[in-house]
Amino acid sequence: MRLISWAALGFGIAAAIPLEKSHEIHLPYFPQVEENAVDSYLSLTWQMANGSLYANGDPVFPPSASMQLHAPRYESARDTPMGEKDVQLSYYLQVRPLSTDEVGATTNIVRVSMELLDLNGKTVTDNTVNIDMLVHPDHSHHLTRIRVDPATGLADPDPDTSRVYKHSPFWAPFSRPPPPPHDRHGPHRPHHPHHGPHDHHRPHTFVGLMGPVVLPAMMGAVAGLAACVFGYTMGHCILSLWRQFGGSKTSESSKMNDVENGTAVDKSNLLVPETADTEFEDA
Repeated sequence: MRLISWAALGFGIAAAIPLEKSHEIHLPYFPQVEENAVDSYLSLTWQMANGSLYANGDPVFPPSASMQLHAPRYESARDTPMGEKDVQLSYYLQVRPLSTDEVGATTNIVRVSMELLDLNGKTVTDNTVNIDMLVHPDHSHHLTRIRVDPATGLADPDPDTSRVYKHSPFWAPFSRPPPPPHDRHGPHRPHHPHHGPHDHHRPHTFVGLMGPVVLPAMMGAVAGLAACVFGYTMGHCILSLWRQFGGSKTSESSKMNDVENGTAVDKSNLLVPETADTEFEDA
């Protein structure tokens, strides 16, 4: 019960901590129409305003009617802007609530997966941005995590190459679940199945958090058992040595006392009967 009380207190404190206002990420840019293109990347600044998600000031979730945004392009070698105008992009969204196995039964988290496209519906980067948002009872959202993975349809995400940006150490619990969101598609974007999250990307549940508690307890129990065995062995050895040396000296001294003092039988044999003395005197 104390553990549950401390967890509830931690969730309450986390709910009072203001989340980070914005976060900037860089995505490699691979245009489809340019030949011998310069290695470059797109810069996206994510922020929450009035419970909605924005990228570079353009609404992303809930999406706008045009489902377009702009992004500045930078040359990778020099980190300098390329061109006077930002690149105009469209995007493809897939939204789903995370299950209780992934985030716990008391947390309402919605994951928004976004792929950037050009205005013709072709991908311009090999990365997918996965954004986890906390849903409040008033249906507003708070940004909790941004993860950059390989785009949908490529190899499974590698934990060594995936980039994760966490915006809050805890997720506050809410009683009312959010309404199920619907998938939204970008222009000229065919529907394809979404890959579920992998085990190594799942947030820690209550069972996972018990590891740091159970492991030290088991180590303490093993250490106590080892100390008991060691103490018993040492005590047994000391007692055996005392019996071997101290006990033998005591037995020898007791034998010497018996010889000097003698027993009652020995003393009776040394006494001369009075009848023998009387007969000797008469003779």
